[in-house]
Amino acid sequence: MRASRPLLSLLLITALASVLQSCRGVSDVNLPPEPVHQTRPVSRRVFLVVFENQKYEGVVGNPHAPYLNGLMQEWASADNFYANTHPSLGNYFMLTTGDIISNDLNFADIVTQNNIAREMGQAGVSWKAYLASMPSAGYLGDKAYPYVKSHNPFAYFSDVRLLEENRQKMVPFSAFQGDLDAGALPAFVYVVPDQTRNMHDCEDGTRDCSNDEKIAAGDEWLQSVVEPILASN
Repeated sequence: MRASRPLLSLLLITALASVLQSCRGVSDVNLPPEPVHQTRPVSRRVFLVVFENQKYEGVVGNPHAPYLNGLMQEWASADNFYANTHPSLGNYFMLTTGDIISNDLNFADIVTQNNIAREMGQAGVSWKAYLASMPSAGYLGDKAYPYVKSHNPFAYFSDVRLLEENRQKMVPFSAFQGDLDAGALPAFVYVVPDQTRNMHDCEDGTRDCSNDEKIAAGDEWLQSVVEPILASN
């Protein structure tokens, strides 16, 4: 039997392919235009917001997640999406490298495999990771709860760790609103709430609350992130 579906990630606004589409070379200019079948304008920006530890069936239709369910109804739901492994670290690697790499939550090696940061750099696609409760831009440590390094795969990549310019693309989430207001968001925006807002722990940092309370806190946080994005378009 298949494992229960975890609500691991939510891809908002558009797909990465639409970003890479904007990086075509000049050799494409003589090609006939592709037919347009979309009824909505195409965005050149991708927002990937990642949550944790909840089954698909536990969130979809849950009255404690009204905003998330509203997004699903208005836009779309990837209802054949499954986690690859447990615990979560391997899934974050799979999401960004196509390989589990490690399930060890104490994993501290430098990842040299091909990864999304490298691919975007080679394609000239701008990116930035906004990480809630991260102590400072470029932080590589893992002792700053409620921030956890294992939810930030960029912090393991050689392309990021060994290049100061790329390290500075990992920033505290507190920088997000300023970049949004200034029109300075990159083409690919990776957003991760901390453990008290990602549906993993309770708002007070414990696990003593109900699961619905965890879901409600994450749903409220998501709304505070997405509404300003939608209002800016």
